[in-house]
Amino acid sequence: MARNRHSLSYQAKQILDRKLRIGESKHELKRKGEDVSEWIFSYSTYTSYLKHINYFINYARKEYATEFGKQPRNLEDCRKYVEPFMRESIAKHSPWTCQLQICALGKLYNCRTTDFGIDIPKRKRSQIKRSRHSNQMDKHFSEKKNADLVCFCKCCGLRRRELAAIKGSDLYIDENGIYKLNVTKASKGGRPRQVTICYENQEELDTVIRLCKEAGNSNIFKKISSAADVHYYRHIFALRTYEKHARSFKEYKNERIVIFRNRVIGSYKTANGKKDFLTFESICKANKIPLNAKGLRDVSSAYYCRDDLKGKVLDRKAMLICSQALGHNREQVLQN
Repeated sequence: MARNRHSLSYQAKQILDRKLRIGESKHELKRKGEDVSEWIFSYSTYTSYLKHINYFINYARKEYATEFGKQPRNLEDCRKYVEPFMRESIAKHSPWTCQLQICALGKLYNCRTTDFGIDIPKRKRSQIKRSRHSNQMDKHFSEKKNADLVCFCKCCGLRRRELAAIKGSDLYIDENGIYKLNVTKASKGGRPRQVTICYENQEELDTVIRLCKEAGNSNIFKKISSAADVHYYRHIFALRTYEKHARSFKEYKNERIVIFRNRVIGSYKTANGKKDFLTFESICKANKIPLNAKGLRDVSSAYYCRDDLKGKVLDRKAMLICSQALGHNREQVLQN
């Protein structure tokens, strides 16, 4: 990087600005085979990256001034401080924060995160604190006064930004008479999806229908309290959806499923639960999918959990259904 008269923060902002592709669908570009690793598609991701890059710049300024007695002039002068900055961050912050920081620095220096030679601690389910326990903000939110919002969140499992963008007209009934939401705005990665309303009783379904009818073509919720733990209600929706579709272990013991692009295209059983290549090949041929296609998997229907959930077995088919309802493409997110 050449000498630059602008501040380091401005230089970093210029680099990230050139990587912005707001309004484009990351999902569609990936389907077309484009490499999307260089770009930033979400403004919230952009602002998060910029914030942590500025933390790094402030750290590098201090270290550089201590070492050379002057301020660094360009970002290349700061690069050698990535490792000590990340070592300090690993000691202070969670693996999630560290992963965010290393990704931000990878975007800044246009390289892979592995190029820095730093091992970020593995993110474990047992370390998750968000929406697991009550906190100070919960005291400022009344579920009784916000009963409609709470009910809608539990039945639909939307993210906060999706919840703010959803309209009454997005509710529809499919050919089987099932109520669903068409989520097309503010979704993660720009991926649209259809969410099946998952309710515990008729009263909850009636509440969702009423809210949608009253809103019509307008947003259902004009304002969402910042104290509302939307992520926790999304967790409840996930449990409901999984339990609705989960089978008993006897039903999927020794069963294997063939997955293409995170969609189940076939299943079969074997005597010992191991892969049968001929059956796998016939399923692929029936679906006109090459055997070496990217995103093609033949896996056990039994998902054996690890770490603190070791010994627990989940139905992978139900996990995939739940994952897609949440707007993800990985069944592993459900065990969190």
